[in-house]
Amino acid sequence: MKKRVKRALKYAFEAPAPLSKELFLRSLPQPRCGGRTFVLSQVGYIPLWVWGVSFVTFLIALFSAHYVRKNILGILSACIPFVASSVVAENGKSMVYRMAELEKASLFSLRSVALARLGIIGFSHLILLCLLSPLAAVGSLTSTLQAGVYLLLPYLLTTWLSLVFTRKSRSRDTSYLCMGTAVMISGLCVMTQSKFYLIYRPEYFHCWVVLTAVLLTLTALGYYGTIKRTEELSWNLF
Repeated sequence: MKKRVKRALKYAFEAPAPLSKELFLRSLPQPRCGGRTFVLSQVGYIPLWVWGVSFVTFLIALFSAHYVRKNILGILSACIPFVASSVVAENGKSMVYRMAELEKASLFSLRSVALARLGIIGFSHLILLCLLSPLAAVGSLTSTLQAGVYLLLPYLLTTWLSLVFTRKSRSRDTSYLCMGTAVMISGLCVMTQSKFYLIYRPEYFHCWVVLTAVLLTLTALGYYGTIKRTEELSWNLF
């Protein structure tokens, strides 16, 4: 008797088969967004303070090149860690503010968004370093290539350490750790420029190149590990 009642209830409340389901789905508007359009759309979601840090650093470089004309490399070396910390802070804000679940429900995966924004900020920082290198070489005995390496090393060191802190901690204190790292490396750059300027001599340049290559590898692995921890690409609809 119970089985009959269950079957009757199931039959009574069973949803009818949808009519013209495929036709209805085809009638819905299908938004299309290519890769280039998607990447460009992410520019508007990058906070203004990220661009502001780079812009202020460039203004400092122009001011130093015009008025200071001495120890510009030291000034820019002290500024560049803050530029590096901005990209890590922007990359880790989804985990810090627990927005991963909401972003998983969007059209594009969290990984795609992170890669797009990292690519945009990273490319802008590359342009910034290319602009700062000849300015940093003004008033010093270094070439543009040497100045670029001297600026790139603290940038990579700040990025790598900040990525380590971001992976170890998911609290809001991560932003303070990244900022503290930038302050520490900025102070280290000032100290080396004033107390240990001999390490900037041309005969030690190969050591800078080796250290930069090592940090570049560590930073790339750090970004790979960070991106890998986000959602799988199979979850998105792109």
